[in-house]
Amino acid sequence: MARLVVRHYCIEHLRRVARDDRLRQRLATVLFEQPVTTADDILKLRGIDRLDRPWAALEERAPKQAECLRLRYHEAMSNAEIALALDCNVNAVKTNIHLGLNSLRRAMEHPDMGEGET
Repeated sequence: MARLVVRHYCIEHLRRVARDDRLRQRLATVLFEQPVTTADDILKLRGIDRLDRPWAALEERAPKQAECLRLRYHEAMSNAEIALALDCNVNAVKTNIHLGLNSLRRAMEHPDMGEGET
């Protein structure tokens, strides 16, 4: 029984890692499609409707996370360089990148989340 549980846990972990890798590849593809310099330019890109609303929501709710993501994936800066640019420590940068990616992933998986009639 324990072997079966461990097996299923390992399979689920590998699926989760593969899903996260696919998300990172899509995000990198979207952010590197055209030479852009600001988050506003990223939002102006069309044909990426699935990312437009989640990115705008992230910019509105967590601008520091959005800025860390932009610097990391668009400007290809290291965590240390981002920390210097934003005047914070490296651990804060890592946390902001992690939380920002999770937020974008959740929003892309559930695009209608938060919408509804009031």
